[in-house]
Order: sequence, then C-alpha cells, then structure tokens
Amino acid sequence: RVGKKIGIGRNLEEAKEKIAKELEESFKREVEEEKKQRILNELVAAHKFTIPQTLVGGELKILVDNRLEELRRAYNISPQQVNIEELSKELLPLAVFSVASRLILDEYAKKFNIEVSEEEINQEIEKLAKLYNVPAEELKKEFEEKGLIEGLKQEIRRAKTLEELTKKVKIVYEEENTKPNETEEGKKE
Repeated sequence: RVGKKIGIGRNLEEAKEKIAKELEESFKREVEEEKKQRILNELVAAHKFTIPQTLVGGELKILVDNRLEELRRAYNISPQQVNIEELSKELLPLAVFSVASRLILDEYAKKFNIEVSEEEINQEIEKLAKLYNVPAEELKKEFEEKGLIEGLKQEIRRAKTLEELTKKVKIVYEEENTKPNETEEGKKE
C-alpha cells in the first residue's frame, strides 16, 4: 500500500522495477550530461580566440545577479553582505567559458545548418510552463513581450548543436594509473 501511495508500485517487485528503471535512466542522463560537458571543455580548449569583453561583462553580471539571488533565497544573505568584487573574480572563469562555448556552438550550428522550428520553440515553452506551473500561452506571451523568443531560439539551437556533436564525437575513457610515476632519480639500483 505504501508503494502505491507514493507512486512506486503496488507491491515490492513493482517498486524494485520502478526504482531500478529510474536509477538507470538517471545514470544515462548523467553520463550524457558529462559527455556534453567534456565536449564543451575540449571545444573551448581547442578554439583559441579573443572573446569580446562586453559579452563576458554581460554574462558576468547575470552570473553575479543569479548567485546573489541564490544566496538571498537559500541563506537570507543580502547583497550588501557579499563582497561583489570577490564574487565576480570567482565567477569570471565561468563567464568566459560560457560565452566561449556559446560562440563556438553558434559556429558549429552554422556549419551543421541547424535550424529551430516554431514547433520546437512552442515545445520548449510548454516544458518551461510545466516547470514553473504557469499556462504555456501566458508564458509565451510574456516571452514575446520581453523579447525573449530569439534568446530561447538560440538556446534551443545550441542544445541541438551540442546534441549533434555528441553523436559525432566518441569519448574514450582511460583508466587512471594507480602506481605513482617513477622518475630516473627515484629509481633505486
């Protein structure tokens, strides 16, 4: 009965099956996300170019504002209690990485001729609406009024591009060497 009440099955076997399936799906999602992150890391490392500071500054402002909001919500810490300069220094590498990865994905999107349909935009709005528990039509209207549709379209395009790259790239995992490296000086005769 307890399993049925919490939605994991009518009996122990169903509960075990459902939990095992959910764990497997969760693991697969995590592996895919790690793969995508590794691909982005490699792409950013391989493509050296000058990143416009205005873009980095804008991204850094967004990251700082988001972190301040997280601190306020989670720990009731006001922005006046935070050393903004230190927080900015901490978040700068993430801002640079974020801008660089977006620019690189935009170039690959052009190379792969990746487009975003109106249907894909609507599907993403539906997902966001469910996530925030608001009507999709209301959310779409708000996106349109605030001029956010183009940004959403670009994020969908980048996600599709990264998905395409994950299909084309094979990641090889190497086992870590468990023995410490010996140096010539360290060898005993």
